[in-house]
Amino acid sequence: MKILTSYKNGFSNTFRNARLITTVYLFVLIPALLIALPYWSAFRKAIDDFIAPGKLLSGFDYTAYT
Repeated sequence: MKILTSYKNGFSNTFRNARLITTVYLFVLIPALLIALPYWSAFRKAIDDFIAPGKLLSGFDYTAYT
């Protein structure tokens, strides 16, 4: 039962300090986005290159090859 009381107290303290939590969240989110967005574009480019062989093989007819 002490665990539930601890969770209840923790959540109530968090909601009491909502402005501080929002400030810290934004302070961490902005640099994280500056780091993550270049990686996201590189990831999308790599995925596009990975899907290219599948696009090339879409019209391939194996019976004509054999």
